Amino acid sequence: MVSVEDTGEGISEDDLVHVYEPFFTTKEVGKGSGLGLSMVYGFVQQSAGVCFIRSEVGKGTKVSMLFPESSIAASSVETDYSNGKLQPVGSAVILVVEDEPRVRRVTLRDLKKLGYKTLEANDAAMAQK
Repeated sequence: MVSVEDTGEGISEDDLVHVYEPFFTTKEVGKGSGLGLSMVYGFVQQSAGVCFIRSEVGKGTKVSMLFPESSIAASSVETDYSNGKLQPVGSAVILVVEDEPRVRRVTLRDLKKLGYKTLEANDAAMAQK
């Protein structure tokens, strides 16, 4: 389980039923896109997990994501800590599919810094080639 909690404004009951909808936001135009919890929900579902949200106006919000136990033993993933940082070992290649060029560039840069080989695509059609 992974939980994220804040002590912010909280979310009203009327808005709480919509928070997982793509592009839903209570922010003013230009202050945010409203994709955050929709993306979280989609990721958790694709991972065969469950997502819960609890919020109280004036006290904050807690989002909890429950994931199934992995069938891959942690010891089967090779890593190297010799330089004080986690470094992948082996021939893993990560395909990054992202339509926003800036997000894709940052993701690729960070994965390469971690030592991963990467491929990139700006949409699903390109990723399938």
